[in-house]
Amino acid sequence: AANRYIDKNPEPLAIVWSKDHKVRYTIKSSSFPWLATARGQTLVSATAAFRAIAKGEAGYTPFVETVAAAWLENPEIELFEQTRVMANGHAVTLLWATMPDSSEFEPPGGPAELDGPGFRNRRG
Repeated sequence: AANRYIDKNPEPLAIVWSKDHKVRYTIKSSSFPWLATARGQTLVSATAAFRAIAKGEAGYTPFVETVAAAWLENPEIELFEQTRVMANGHAVTLLWATMPDSSEFEPPGGPAELDGPGFRNRRG
């Protein structure tokens, strides 16, 4: 489902699967910048994903602006992340980049009003 979500959205998106703070694998859209995160690497502690996994509570984090240098080779890109924490240290993180040469996908009003891609909590 995640592969399809990435393929069908025009926004620059990537998804990072992790377990116990270590990257298992990633996928990204063709418009997403190059990820600096590789399989087996530990997530950077400055990310919301790292903090959410450390907390250990299952569920979804808010969609927030994040430190681009923690995820990308180009730290100048505006980047947002949201993580779904699951059981036994598993997590999936959605990354959304706002590319500097395009304001088309710039979130209106910042993360609080963000109504772009994201995980949806179906339990209400």
